[in-house]
Amino acid sequence: MRIPTLEGRLSVSIPEAALLLGLSRNSAYAAAERGDLPTIRLGRRILVPVGPLQALVAAASTPTSLSTGTSTSTSTSTDTDTDTAEGAGSGREGAA
Repeated sequence: MRIPTLEGRLSVSIPEAALLLGLSRNSAYAAAERGDLPTIRLGRRILVPVGPLQALVAAASTPTSLSTGTSTSTSTSTDTDTDTAEGAGSGREGAA
């Protein structure tokens, strides 16, 4: 199956969404069942709306959520290391 184009389309099928996301057909159906993939049902047909699909991909690829967690944990460990070093130095000076 060729990768579908989204121009002018309001929705895609789950197999088409799988191709766009780089998932297997079964993984895409499982994600839809879990609610991880936005879907609408028209009769027996399950469709993935293009707008929410694009928003899902955009939200998942935002780098700010990754960098925020890293900088917070780095500054916390730096503060702890500084406190430990100062405490160790004070204890040795008082013993001498």
